[in-house]
Amino acid sequence: MKSAYQTEQQKKEALQQQKAALEEELTALTEKNREENETLQSWTEWKEALQKELGLPQDPDVPMMVMVTRFAGHKGLDLLCYIARRLMWEQDAQMVILGTGEPQYEAFFKDLQAQFPDRVAAKITFNLGLPCPPRRCRHCSEPAAPGRFRG
Repeated sequence: MKSAYQTEQQKKEALQQQKAALEEELTALTEKNREENETLQSWTEWKEALQKELGLPQDPDVPMMVMVTRFAGHKGLDLLCYIARRLMWEQDAQMVILGTGEPQYEAFFKDLQAQFPDRVAAKITFNLGLPCPPRRCRHCSEPAAPGRFRG
């Protein structure tokens, strides 16, 4: 039975390929880290632009929850509705909701904005021309993503 590496030359070629693959992976990780550091700054700039556009106080330190969704019960919006008022009463936070859908959720978020105008921006529409979030929005201070059916 012959070995997978029949000659010394084949061993060298395999090692060179492994080395090239590792160097490529290291380069990709370095680029990813650089992009993440830039994104942190981008998130701060995006957050400030969004606060300004929506008429919310511009505060880089206040947590901001952002949800862009279709207002549908199966998306877990009842969970957010259940806690939203209490959260606004008890926490120094901002909430941005963008979407359309079931009338009871549209009405709830409009009412929430009326009750907390300096902390909640509810835009019951899409395509507002709002500032686009950075590519990696996972740096959002508080991503709002309730859901009823998750694996």
